[in-house]
Order: sequence, then C-alpha cells, then structure tokens
Amino acid sequence: GKVKSVCIPHAYYSSTIKRYAYIEILGKKAIERALKLSGSEMDGHKLVVTPPLRQMKKARRKSLKTDRYSRSKTMDVRGYDTSLPRKIIKSALVKHFSSCGEVVEVEVMPNLRNPKTPKFAYVSIYGEGAKEKALQLNGSDMGGFKLV
Repeated sequence: GKVKSVCIPHAYYSSTIKRYAYIEILGKKAIERALKLSGSEMDGHKLVVTPPLRQMKKARRKSLKTDRYSRSKTMDVRGYDTSLPRKIIKSALVKHFSSCGEVVEVEVMPNLRNPKTPKFAYVSIYGEGAKEKALQLNGSDMGGFKLV
C-alpha cells in the first residue's frame, strides 16, 4: 500500500525517540501485507508488526497532536468581533488560518475586566512556512473586522 504517515513518538523535551512507530498505510489489503513483514529484519533489527488496536490509535493521535503542537508556531491574534461567542470565534479563526498550515490549537483568552468578552486569541499552526504565511494575513478581513 501507500504510506500515508509515519510517526516516531518522542517526548517534546527530548530528542530520544521511542522504540516503536505508528505507520498509516493506505490501499487494498495494506494491513495484511504489512503484518507479513513481522519477523523480518531492517538494519539489523527484528520487526514486530501488529494490527492497530483502539488504544494504540488513541495514543497515536495524542502523540501526533503533542508532536505537532511542540513544533507549531503560536501567534497572538486580535481585532476579531469580540461580541461573538467564543466557540464561533474559535471556529472562524481555524477557518481563517487553515490556509497557513494545520491549525493545531486556538485558545480564545478572556478579558479580565469582562470575562464574557474575549480579549485576544492564541493560534498555533503547524506546517512548512506556517508563521510566515500567517503573518501575511496581518490586517486581513475576517467578518468585517481587521485582524492584527
């Protein structure tokens, strides 16, 4: 099959990698073919290939998110319509910045004087040139408001 993604987990604070990897393969009978590789050798190491378990899928998603977040670029965004509900603001910011890369997280920060009215948001974007692309959106329009 076609390898869609490979994730070799490691703690974000260390360059030491784990002794396993999550590999997502696409195609007909890809899992069956991959399982046949179990027991073979690669660079002097014996491979152990297992089918994905539900908890492994969850761990992989968490590991990918942590890895992407640790390598993402986070920006302070202001200028959006603060009268909207936080959920709507978050969704609009994800949509607005998705052209810059994968929007890993949007955190809409409350205004300390009026907690129901957000003051600014942190937007974390992962991808090649994400920061530069996001900075090009400075001054762009989002729902009639100019983002900075």
